Amino acid sequence: MKKIEEIEEEYKSFPIESKFVTSLDEFQGFIQVGIDDIEDAQADYKRELRENHLWQIEAKLRNIVSFICQQEEEQLYEYDSDILKQVIVLTEQYKRYYQKLLELSNDQNYLELTKLVDFIADYYGRHMDYFQFLRD
Repeated sequence: MKKIEEIEEEYKSFPIESKFVTSLDEFQGFIQVGIDDIEDAQADYKRELRENHLWQIEAKLRNIVSFICQQEEEQLYEYDSDILKQVIVLTEQYKRYYQKLLELSNDQNYLELTKLVDFIADYYGRHMDYFQFLRD
C-alpha cells in the first residue's frame, strides 16, 4: 500500500488529461458525466449481485437434486457477491468524492479540480482492474 507522501508526489507530477475542460461550466458537466457513469456502474453491479444470488440458489437446488453427480461450486457465487459488495461500497465512495468536488468547484479552482478528477479516475480504474482480477 502506498504512503500518503508517495501519492502526493505522484499527484504533483500527474498531468491534466482532460484538456477539453476550459471553463467552470465544462468542469461541472464533466464531473456530472462521471457521477452518472458511476451510478450506471452501481446499477450494473447491483444487478449482478441479484443474479449471483439467484444462481447460487439454483446451484444449491441442482446440488440437492444431483447429489451423486459432480457438485457445483455454489461458494463461487458467494465469493463473487462479496467482491461485488466491496465494489459497490467503493463506487459509492468515488461518487461522494465527485459530488464534493462539484460542490467545491468555482472559477478559480476548476482547473486544479479537473486534474484531481483525472487523478481520482486513474485510481478508480486501478481499483476496478483489481476487483475484476479477483472476480476472474
